[in-house]
Amino acid sequence: MKQLWQDSLNALTEGQNDKALTLLDRLLVIRPDNVDYHLLDARALVLVSKWKEAGVQSKWVLEHAHQNYQKEWATLYRAQSLSKAGDNATARAILKDLSANATSAAVKTTAAQLIDQLEQ
Repeated sequence: MKQLWQDSLNALTEGQNDKALTLLDRLLVIRPDNVDYHLLDARALVLVSKWKEAGVQSKWVLEHAHQNYQKEWATLYRAQSLSKAGDNATARAILKDLSANATSAAVKTTAAQLIDQLEQ
């Protein structure tokens, strides 16, 4: 299982998003309750522009997360999904909150960048 996780991370890092999704599907069959697997799956789905599915995974993570980083990244992916679904107002509000209040510097920076993209 650890190897599948590492292979999934490597595939995403190398831009092999479809391969990562395939590996994550296998991980989620083995451990359907693992929040980090769902979170990485949401990220991979965002990277391949599968917005509806990314939104579903993000929602699952938000309902099951115990760690702040999980909640913050899932919220960011949810905002991206909402934006792509045409709900820019809700996405903007979520991103503004993240850019001001997230504990992760990476989430804050990414949220601010996404706000800039929405306003272009």
